[in-house]
Amino acid sequence: MNELLRVEYEKYLAEHGLKPRELPPAEEREAGLREIFRIKYEAAKEQGDPTAEDLRDYYNANFERILNETQHPAVALIEKAAADVEATIRSLPAFAERFHDDVFVGEFPTGSFACQTVKVDGGFLVLVNSGMMVILQQVVAFLTRGDPDNPDSEKTREAADGVAAVLASYVELGDPFYGPLPVNGGLDGLRDSLLSGAAERFVIAHEYAHILALHFSDSDHDRTDIETSAGVISVLKKSHEQEFEADDLGYKLILGVEEYDRFDFTVIDAGLKSDDWDAWLEGVRQKSVIAGPFIFLILDLLLENLQEPAFMLDSDSKWSGSHPPSLARIGKLLEAFPDATPMQKGFINFPFMLFPWVDYVGEQIELYTTHKLRWEAADTPAKPR
Repeated sequence: MNELLRVEYEKYLAEHGLKPRELPPAEEREAGLREIFRIKYEAAKEQGDPTAEDLRDYYNANFERILNETQHPAVALIEKAAADVEATIRSLPAFAERFHDDVFVGEFPTGSFACQTVKVDGGFLVLVNSGMMVILQQVVAFLTRGDPDNPDSEKTREAADGVAAVLASYVELGDPFYGPLPVNGGLDGLRDSLLSGAAERFVIAHEYAHILALHFSDSDHDRTDIETSAGVISVLKKSHEQEFEADDLGYKLILGVEEYDRFDFTVIDAGLKSDDWDAWLEGVRQKSVIAGPFIFLILDLLLENLQEPAFMLDSDSKWSGSHPPSLARIGKLLEAFPDATPMQKGFINFPFMLFPWVDYVGEQIELYTTHKLRWEAADTPAKPR
């Protein structure tokens, strides 16, 4: 990202009485890391995962490095996703020629489920709602505990309960950190990381797509005011047509292609049938990027379905009211790969298994936010954090 714009970002935060997120005290970080590592290792061991010991060795070898990171994990996630998107843009000539290195992506409590973009001196700031990346990680960990082949099963209902708890924390508090913190270990944890990473990149790639498509090229581009916990901010306005275009271009960016027909499905076919670790991992990675946008969009659908009930009226949380209906966005992106086999796009079924549970999740969110239910914390670190 453009480091000169980091100054503009920090100035923007200061204008709204904010500053970049700071690291927690070292002892708190160490305790949290050890607890997460323990849960992941024990989960892998319990499942008989062949990578359990490798996982422990990795943690032991990298613990000090991770502990001594100078960026808050939430900030690091956002900046890594943005760096990955920019690297893809630069690698694809059709997109590289349109990119002017005039973007900085940072966290801001917009209260909006979608990212927002503001114009500043020298370029654009893409504002990612506080906690968004954590929401995606938490939701993926619950989704992959469900049974996508049996959407009506008890396992899937339990997954829907978990997703409802995460979204209730977001709706009521504007922050997922006070909700459940599911953790999967071993190969399950690796798959979860790839899936949530793909969803995170799509959220940010969608905003880069608006910029690449010149949606904000006019100096007097229309703006709209949104109310946030840090005050009213003026963000760049987008039409439904532009949102569909940004979905399409953003999807291509996380897939790493200029056109959909250039996506290499043979990597998935070969990898998932191979005994070679690297080939298998690349196959799972490609399956994950196919599914990434749909994880975000199914959550958007769940929040959209709430239709601003009374219990949300005092909340700062909002969803993407300026965007087209989520089902329409999902339908258009599904047209990208009409001939893909079930195995190739199978990870899409994780978010899609929630379709029968949309109303149920809404009811559970209302129960959580009216304090009729409490988080189940048996397998999670203590909260709040």
